Amino acid sequence: MARAAARWKLLAAVVAAVLAATGVLVVVHLRPTPRLYSEGIAVGTHGDAVPIQPRTRGRFVPGTSYFVATTRAVHGRYAEPTASGVRESRAWLQRSGRVLAYGGYSELVERALLDLRLSTAGNGALMASPQGPWRYVWPRDAAFAVAALSATGHHDDAERILSFLLDVCPARGVWQARYLVNGSGRVPDERPTQLDSSGWVPWATWVWFTTSPHSAHARALLARLWPIVARSADAAAGPSGDPALPAPSSDYWEMREKKVTLGTVGPLVVGLRAAAALARATGHGVQAARWSDSSRRLAGTVAQTFGMHGYPRTMPDGGADAAVTFLAPPFTAPSGAMSKAVADTASLLSVPNGGVRPGTAWVGDGAWTPEVALFALAAAGVGDRRQAATRLDWLGRHRTSTGTVAEKVGPDGRPLSVAPLAWTDALVVLSVAKLATNLDLAPPA
Repeated sequence: MARAAARWKLLAAVVAAVLAATGVLVVVHLRPTPRLYSEGIAVGTHGDAVPIQPRTRGRFVPGTSYFVATTRAVHGRYAEPTASGVRESRAWLQRSGRVLAYGGYSELVERALLDLRLSTAGNGALMASPQGPWRYVWPRDAAFAVAALSATGHHDDAERILSFLLDVCPARGVWQARYLVNGSGRVPDERPTQLDSSGWVPWATWVWFTTSPHSAHARALLARLWPIVARSADAAAGPSGDPALPAPSSDYWEMREKKVTLGTVGPLVVGLRAAAALARATGHGVQAARWSDSSRRLAGTVAQTFGMHGYPRTMPDGGADAAVTFLAPPFTAPSGAMSKAVADTASLLSVPNGGVRPGTAWVGDGAWTPEVALFALAAAGVGDRRQAATRLDWLGRHRTSTGTVAEKVGPDGRPLSVAPLAWTDALVVLSVAKLATNLDLAPPA
C-alpha cells in the first residue's frame, strides 16, 4: 500500500522546498504516469512466477496458473501445461469447498487463491507481487495471506508462510516494512518499521490455529512458532504492558508519521486479543493475563481518544481513513458506534469510479483495491450481504484482461499499477469466506 505514491510525494516535497529556497515560484506536479505494469502472473518455464506483460493476449488453463499466450513475441516465456500439473492445481483449489462455490464469485476467488499460491516462494516468502518493487515480503500482506489460506483449508501453505515469518522475526517484535525473499531477515531499503504488523502477525497465527483440522499438529507447530506471537505481542503491549497509545509509527500508508495513526492502533488491539487467546489455549497463563489486560486498556484508550473524534486517521482531525475497518467486524464484535463510523468513512472515501481511496488526506486520485476489499470484508462481518456484494462485484468488473485484480483502478475505470496484489487477493478470499461460512475472525476480547 502506498509503495510508489509515498516516494513520489516525498520527492515532490523535496523539489518544492529547493525551488522555494531559490525564490523560484513554480507549481510542481510530480506524479508517476499511471499505467498497468502487468496483466497478472503465470507459471514460468522454470516453475517460478513471471509477470504477464500488458497487452499480452492469451488465457489461463481453467483452474490453474498456466497461461497460454497467443502473442507470438512471448512464446517460450510461460510453462507448458501438463496433464499432471493441471490435475494437481485443480485438486489444490477444490480444498476451498464452500468458499469457492459461494454465489457468483468462484472465478474471482479462484484467481485470487491461485495468485496467492504462485506469489509464495518455496521457502514461504509471500511476495506482495512477484515483480519489480513489489517482489518483497510485507509482514502485513503475509499475515492476511495466512488467514485467507487457513480459511480455505490450505493450512500447509499457511504454515510455510508462518515459518518464513519465524525465520525473519525481529528480536524486539517490531517488524520491518518489508523483507528480502531469501529469509535472511535483511531489508531492501531504509523504510521505517511498521508497528501494525505486530498486531497482524499474532492475529493471522490465531486464525490458522483455530481453523486447523489437526489440533495436535497445530499445537506442536505453534510451540515452534511461539516467538512470532510472543515478541509481536510484547511489542504491541509496550515495555510497561500499559501502552495507553503507542508511539507514532508508519502503517499501511508507508509514510513517516508524527502522530499515532488509526492504522496502527486498530491492528494492535486485534493482535493483543489474538495473542492472549493463543496463550490461554497453550498454558501461557502469565502472558495471557498481561496481553489481555493490555488489549483492554488500549481498546478503551482508543475509544476515548479516536472514538471521541469519529475515528479519524490521527487525532483530532486527521481525516477519514479506511483503517476504521480494523476496529470493526469481522475483527471485533459488532458495535453500533463502529458500524456508523465505517459507513461514514466509506461515504467520505468514495471516488467517482465507484471505488474508495485510503483516506481523505490521501494524495492522488483513483481507487485502491485493498481499501475496496476492506469495506467488502467489513460488510460481510456484519452480515450485510448486499453491501459486500456491491464491493466484490466492483472488484470483479475492474480486473485485468486475465481476470486478475490490480492494486489500483484509475478514474476511467482501467486497472493500474501491479496485478496481482497479495493483500487484495487475501481480502477478497476472506470476504467470500465470511459470507460463505461465517468464519470467526474476531479473537475473544
